[in-house]
Amino acid sequence: MNNKHKVGYILSKMHILLIKLFLLGCCVKIKAQDHNHKLLKGRLVEESIKKPIAEATLLFEGEKEIYRALTDSQGEFNVMLPYGRYRCQIQKKGYYFTQNYDILVTSVQSRFLEFEAASIVYQLPFISIWGDSCPKEIAQAEISQRKIDPEETARWAGTLYDPLRAASYWAGISFLSDDHNDIIIRGRSPLGLLWRIEGIDIPNPNHFQNSLSNGGPISFINNNLLESITLCTGSLSARYGNVLSGAVDISFRKPNLYRAGGMFMLSAGGLEGMLELPLSVNRGVGLIASYRYSTLALLDKLGVKAGDLVGIPVFQDFTFKIDLLKTQNYGRWSLFGIWAQSENNMQESKLTKSAFWDRKNVLFFKDVYKNALRFLLGLKNEYLSPRGWLWQTSIGYHQMQNRAQVDTLSLEQAPLYQLHATHRNLHTITFHPNVRYQTTKKITFEAGAILDALHYAANDSWQIQAPAVRYNQFESTSFLFRSYGQISFFLAKGIQLELGTHLLYFTFNQHINWDLRNKWIFRANEKNAFSIFIGTYSQVLPLEVLYWQGKNQEFIYRKSKNLRSQEFIFSYSTQIAKHIFLRNEIFGNYSFNYYLSPPTTTFSSFNWGQSQNPIFWLEDNYTQEGKGYCWGWDMSLERKIAQYYYFLINATVLQSKYLGANKQSYPSIFQRTFFANALGGVEMPLGLKRCLTLLADVRLGIGQGSRYTPVDYLASMVENRTVYNLTFSNQGVGELYFRLDAQLGLRINQRSIAHQFYIIFQNITNHINTGIQLFDVRYKVVQFQKQLGFFPLLFYKLNF
Repeated sequence: MNNKHKVGYILSKMHILLIKLFLLGCCVKIKAQDHNHKLLKGRLVEESIKKPIAEATLLFEGEKEIYRALTDSQGEFNVMLPYGRYRCQIQKKGYYFTQNYDILVTSVQSRFLEFEAASIVYQLPFISIWGDSCPKEIAQAEISQRKIDPEETARWAGTLYDPLRAASYWAGISFLSDDHNDIIIRGRSPLGLLWRIEGIDIPNPNHFQNSLSNGGPISFINNNLLESITLCTGSLSARYGNVLSGAVDISFRKPNLYRAGGMFMLSAGGLEGMLELPLSVNRGVGLIASYRYSTLALLDKLGVKAGDLVGIPVFQDFTFKIDLLKTQNYGRWSLFGIWAQSENNMQESKLTKSAFWDRKNVLFFKDVYKNALRFLLGLKNEYLSPRGWLWQTSIGYHQMQNRAQVDTLSLEQAPLYQLHATHRNLHTITFHPNVRYQTTKKITFEAGAILDALHYAANDSWQIQAPAVRYNQFESTSFLFRSYGQISFFLAKGIQLELGTHLLYFTFNQHINWDLRNKWIFRANEKNAFSIFIGTYSQVLPLEVLYWQGKNQEFIYRKSKNLRSQEFIFSYSTQIAKHIFLRNEIFGNYSFNYYLSPPTTTFSSFNWGQSQNPIFWLEDNYTQEGKGYCWGWDMSLERKIAQYYYFLINATVLQSKYLGANKQSYPSIFQRTFFANALGGVEMPLGLKRCLTLLADVRLGIGQGSRYTPVDYLASMVENRTVYNLTFSNQGVGELYFRLDAQLGLRINQRSIAHQFYIIFQNITNHINTGIQLFDVRYKVVQFQKQLGFFPLLFYKLNF
């Protein structure tokens, strides 16, 4: 071989080597890119009847690029996206999104996405068929309704990963206590709220709940299993009954059928683990389950004491959902359940003498023993017939068991006498069928019925002064029947009318109520929507009241009427900039059939429902002539997270009053003349691969101080206990409520693993908000109950 051939041979070998290196580099680059991408799967359905929408293009709008996905015949799609945040839009003739869908893509993507789109009945000038660009956003026309995404409950500062605390940040919902998540809607009692999980109505979904309240320190609703929370602060659909003020409708997400995964989380709420398993992809069978245990209880078991606590709150809960089967003839089946247990034993008798005397702001010294058990098991079926009928059926069993015992103490720390002991047990079996049908694109029909079989048992004993002891022992079974129907018309371009009716009958007091509701929606253009709602509601009295026995062991409230309410709402929604929406609502509410204690008292059961509000039993001296009035205005300005930042600003001005037996008007315990929230947050992705993201969130809450009834000092001195001056019921106003929370976080994406860290600062300014007034029997002074001060917390979450 001559030199020329040798050089050519060497050059050819070098070319081949360079080509191989180039191809290897490309493969490495592609592989690296794959590590920086995630495959998302989901489904697109029609909003009203859940019909799959085929051959629709979904646009995922990122910071710089737009990615496309096409739905198949079942409405399912998949798309490969780099890490980051995306806003989804639809391109399909005759359809548009009624809400904004924001998607966060991390190295571990476990949620199966499900989007809903509405049909365009008339070809409106502002809803056209878009080309290659992203479509316009449409102003939302729903009245007093907001869908809360699970990620928002984690991002909003101060929520502590509790979805119910996140709900309390919305417009029209006031906050009375830093350590309770009572949802007080537009000046009305939390007892008027309806809780629904996958079609099953349940009572108060909180650990450590008090009697005749609807809140607690922490909920047992697991944020990691949620698909969404629909929060209704008014303008309720006909499907919601046995309600006065609002509804919280909770849906669990579907298990991931394409990969196994899990989660570990350590927070102030508890230590939690979650597992997600696909059992059969072809049959649509999957499992998702989570268990949580109290952090303070765990530290106590490890010998770490959290300050001078007289009792450690212990709670644990287990939540699961199993997609059982997906068939052509019988639809989708799913099984879900919740088990929750809580215990709190506060034994002041075990304190040292100095610590015993140092305790402040208590009505009396006591030992308290409380434990509660909650259990929910439900089966749900969803079937879309070939003719377009959507059948949804939920069958469930729920148990609520509460035990409590309170012993008062003398100054020598010896038990004085038992104040009271209660044992309540409620078993409920629910059957809830629902059907929806769209006759044409202009008319949609919905109907259903709910049958609850309730078995309630109580065993109570109490004594105010020894040796007088009274007992309350009984068992009773009753039935609550509800039926409803609703029809929606599109009358003309941009004009929609909804007519609904709800029938309620309770066998215990044998009362029937028939409610009518109607809603008008008018879209002037793409940026402006007007809505009007007029309707009535009915609610059965709390079972603790209806089943209360008098001195003759009779149900003295058995013939009580159901509570009634009439509501009016005018709403105006507008888009003032890209991604930014403004909503204003004027509301009014009139309620009646509340308990009064004649002839001249200021008492009214309109004030029942606050977690820390004392309960006054009326015995057999009562009337149901009580009335309440609430009216006001609320506003919300929102930018859902896009381009890595978000904010939410809302404000409410209201009046909440009731009439006493003396025919005079008084402010209710739930009245805060004004209150406002301001939330905001940013994300800062770092690096080309966006595997590291810095997070920052802040929340400011401000409003009029809590209402309270002043203490009667002279009477309290004589009786050596707190005695209130009921002549000035709820006329005292505490100091201005102010609370500033913030959190700083870090999200790390690794291959098949994602970490999230937060340091949380509760009440940064250490502003001590006040509650009700109390009389201190030791120092003979009147003091305000103090709420929480500054408190830092840590949070860690691992997804795999």
